[in-house]
Amino acid sequence: MELLLVGLMGIAGLVSFVCFIVVVVKMFQNGQTGLGVASIVLAFCTGIIGYIITLVVGWQNADAWKIRNVMMIYTLSFIVQLVAFIAVWAMFGLAMFGLGEDLQNQMQNQQFNGGF
Repeated sequence: MELLLVGLMGIAGLVSFVCFIVVVVKMFQNGQTGLGVASIVLAFCTGIIGYIITLVVGWQNADAWKIRNVMMIYTLSFIVQLVAFIAVWAMFGLAMFGLGEDLQNQMQNQQFNGGF
């Protein structure tokens, strides 16, 4: 299940990245160079803030730039990626928590049974 979610996260991330590039190109073509540069820098430095900027600016200008379909795909892929990311980390967190309990129980059993 985790592998399926990681694969889904990867595919959605690739689609998001392509849509991100399309929106950034539209920013540059329409004279919003500062937002384009800020989006690129923040996307690579923070991972998510640049993507959020392009989502907001893209939706604000979707009709004027004729990218409504791109924005729908971008939004859907961004949400799918975010949900898959949260699900994967929740599963790994639960697995790690369970592993920690097992290790603690083994150590307590060894102490009570007389040795390490």
